[in-house]
Amino acid sequence: SFTLDNPNGITFNNDVTLSGTLTLTTGTLRFPGRSLALNGTFAGTGSGDLSPSSTSTLAIGGSGAFGTLRVNSVNNTVGTFTMARSGSGTASLNSTLIVATTFNLTNGNLTNSGLRMANYSTLIRNSNAQLLGSAPIDLPSGESYNVSYTGSTMTTGLELPSTTTDMLQTLSIDGGPVTLDKNVIVNGSVNLQSATLLASTFNITLAGVARSWKQTFGGFTPGTGS
Repeated sequence: SFTLDNPNGITFNNDVTLSGTLTLTTGTLRFPGRSLALNGTFAGTGSGDLSPSSTSTLAIGGSGAFGTLRVNSVNNTVGTFTMARSGSGTASLNSTLIVATTFNLTNGNLTNSGLRMANYSTLIRNSNAQLLGSAPIDLPSGESYNVSYTGSTMTTGLELPSTTTDMLQTLSIDGGPVTLDKNVIVNGSVNLQSATLLASTFNITLAGVARSWKQTFGGFTPGTGS
C-alpha cells in the first residue's frame, strides 16, 4: 500500500507496481514518462490526484472493485491507459483523462464520465470488458479516433462513436462476431481482420478522402438498415 498526504506531492522516477491500496489524501502523484500499475484499490479521501504525461502508462489490474480514479485537472494526458480488472472487476473515472495513444479496454467494467481519446488515438475493446456511464468526451470538429475489437462475441457500446459525434476514424474487427448497436460513420477504413461484423438494423457510412473497406480473414453480414 502507498499513501500520499503531502501538499508538495511526489514524483515517481521509476516504473511502479502497487498491489495494495493507493490512498491519495493531499498532493499530486506524478509519474511523467513512467509506468504505474495499480493492482490493488484506489482511495481518494481528499484532494490528492494522479498526474501522468503523454508518454506515461497507467494500468488498472487486479480483481474486484477498484474505486474511483482521480486525475489532475491540468496534467491529465496519459500515453497508454489499460483497464484489465478481472473477477467481475470494476473501476470508475470521474475526472478528465486524455488518452494520447492507446486505451486498452481489456477486462472488467469501466464507468466513465471523463475519458477523452486524442486525435488518431486507438481504443481497443475486448469482449471481456465494456465502457459504462458516458461515451468518451466529444473531440473538436474534424478530429477522430480508431476503434478495434478483439475476443469473442460482443455488441458494440459507448466506446463506438455515433453519427452525431462523427469521431470514428478506423473500425477494425479482430475478434467477435461483433454486432453494431448504432449507425456509424467511418472516416478512414473498415478492417475485417478476423471474425464477422454484423450490421444488424444499422448503417455503415464510409466518409473522408482515405475511406476504404479491407477484408482479410473476417466477414460481413449486412442488416436491414436503410
